[in-house]
Amino acid sequence: MRVLRFLLIVVFLSLTCLATSVSAYEPSLTGPETEKRFPPLTVPPGFKATLFACDPLVEYPSVISIGPKPGTLFVAYDYMTGLGIEIVRRDEIRIVADTDGDGYADKSKLYAGGFNSIQGLAFHNGSVYVMHAPYLTSLQDTDGDGVADKRTDLLKGLGLPPEENSNRLHCANGVTVGHDGWLYLALGDRGCDVERYEGDRLVFREGCILRCRFDGHDLHVFSHGLRNIYDVALDAELNVFVRDNENDGGDYMIRVCHCFHGSDHGYPYLYYERPAEAMLPLADLGRGSSAGITAYLETAFPKEFRESLFCSEWGRSVVRYQKQRSGSSFAAMQEVDFAAGADTDPYGFKPTDVVVDYDGSLLISDWGDGQRPKRGRARIYRISAVSDQQKTVRSNNRGKPIDDLILELNSPSYSTRVAAQNSIQRQGGTGAKAVRKALDSKKLETLGRLHAIWILTQVESQDAIEVLFEIAKSDSDPSVRAQAIHALADLTDPVLVSHRLNSGRGDVNVAKRLAALVTTDQNPQVSLEVVVALGRLSWVEAPAWLGRNWNGADPALAHASMKLLRRSDNWPAVLSLLDSPENDTVKPTVRTLALQALANQSNDLVAEGLIARLKTEKKPQRRSEYADLLTRIYKRPAEWVYWGFRPGPRPANPVVWKKTNAIGQALERSLSDADFTVRAKAVRRMRREEIPVSLKSLVDWLNAERDAGHVAEILTALGDHPADSTQKYFDAVVREKNIRMKIG
Repeated sequence: MRVLRFLLIVVFLSLTCLATSVSAYEPSLTGPETEKRFPPLTVPPGFKATLFACDPLVEYPSVISIGPKPGTLFVAYDYMTGLGIEIVRRDEIRIVADTDGDGYADKSKLYAGGFNSIQGLAFHNGSVYVMHAPYLTSLQDTDGDGVADKRTDLLKGLGLPPEENSNRLHCANGVTVGHDGWLYLALGDRGCDVERYEGDRLVFREGCILRCRFDGHDLHVFSHGLRNIYDVALDAELNVFVRDNENDGGDYMIRVCHCFHGSDHGYPYLYYERPAEAMLPLADLGRGSSAGITAYLETAFPKEFRESLFCSEWGRSVVRYQKQRSGSSFAAMQEVDFAAGADTDPYGFKPTDVVVDYDGSLLISDWGDGQRPKRGRARIYRISAVSDQQKTVRSNNRGKPIDDLILELNSPSYSTRVAAQNSIQRQGGTGAKAVRKALDSKKLETLGRLHAIWILTQVESQDAIEVLFEIAKSDSDPSVRAQAIHALADLTDPVLVSHRLNSGRGDVNVAKRLAALVTTDQNPQVSLEVVVALGRLSWVEAPAWLGRNWNGADPALAHASMKLLRRSDNWPAVLSLLDSPENDTVKPTVRTLALQALANQSNDLVAEGLIARLKTEKKPQRRSEYADLLTRIYKRPAEWVYWGFRPGPRPANPVVWKKTNAIGQALERSLSDADFTVRAKAVRRMRREEIPVSLKSLVDWLNAERDAGHVAEILTALGDHPADSTQKYFDAVVREKNIRMKIG
């Protein structure tokens, strides 16, 4: 008995010592001691990186959003990505907070759970917006206890549910709040099929940016032709930027893009085959994996780091791009590493998201694990300027006089301006009246006027149209004039006025007033907004107007003008631009824009107009262009089937339509064109689109040819026919020494 008692005492003491030892070496949840677990991030001189939080306080952070007050952060915990189809509704959102103000998080509280893989998170005016395929969900904490008690699924059909998409990728990604009253949604190329509140359906099968109101209404496509963007960044002028992902080892690389309403960035086929018809990127980079992106709009960082985009590059670093205006868009961007992990980091730096905090510092979430989670590794860093004398101190706007709020619209800090804008908007008509008074009395500076435009737009709606036109005509700053036109487009777009996707044309008088602005204001930024607005109105007179006013432009304005021609839905007028004389001093010409606008438009009028011109055009180059366009509409595309993460070459269109035979006959005639280049390009394009090239046409052509290079072109096409019907022609060519033959 004594021996047993002795053994129990020994075991107890051993366990006590072991527990004491473990406790002594257990990593702290927060504070300077925690940072000793990892080598520091590498940041530029003049900056410091602090480990705001790490495991076990946080784990699997896929996205983050600043919280309702300084020192708080919403963090999405993604336990699902890569774990198969069985695990659903497991993700959660926590509020991670620094409650004692020492710069380190010390508390993590569950805000809401039961989500699919969370890839988007944003906080605005008491609501948390969550993107977790196939849903966009809003959350509110109505009783102030730090836990969401109201939950609404605003949209369903954004990508696939996890039961149908085990890797949870290429579906519903980021959500970004715009001070224009819209949510900007990043959608991967699984596309969407959403029953809108308005009663119709939005079915779209590309990677794109969607927009909807804060309550989910008026969902529509903003920009498309993207692959798998994870986030959307907005600058102070509501310019939209994304950083797209490369296609898993293919030849579509990471691209930084400036997007605007209607822009097409070319994925998956256009960027490769017809790059001139897509919106060109600002940066075309190498391989990698893009994640969160943000625009820096505060003042705490040194001047050369402001007006920058900061992007998360999974597995490598946070990278930076400096924004610089160029024409209607921006200059080409250079990528620079801003924050990188150390080679000795035991986890490896895998940033997933980056946001700007109220004080102007950057917060970065770091997954800290492999793509398939093993354990709860995670870190959240804060990067601050060492000398941050201009850092923002967020003030409480509750109860502030309206005049004070108006003045805060002039603040150099974006978060301060937005907070003031929200407070003014909550005052409804009283706030709008104060804004009008401030505009009249010249109290608002450029930044203040940018926000005033959206206060009037959101509070007064249609009643703001006349004052917006006045701003568009007379404001001294082109960015403000452009912003007023942007707002006018939102107020007059027929899709948003009638709340239906198929809504017809907009107000002709509004279109004419907008068009008239370009004749008096040649600023490219203003011109771009006018052209985009006219496209949204589907203005029928746009082709003639563009023909009169076009004098060449930068790539962004040219792209928007091409899309305007398409949106005009006035094909006879677009076709008439093909007959325009050449102007070597203007690049691109309006005729070039018309050719691009007509591409892939399998429309009766388009087909008939191209066939007629192919038959009567005297210039070989133009005949060749018309034949090219006809090959692209010989048949129509098949029903959409997902192309995979690395699409192969574009398949030829397989669906016959009523103009297929007429187009085929016109192309067949082009094979006897007097000009070799016309014949050669026609046969190459016909073969690419799997359009039958008759044996007779090839033999007739072969009989008339003496040039060896031309004969080689014909023989290549003959190779598409059965060998037993073509062998004698190949034999004859071999026997003919001078390529001077008559073959029967």
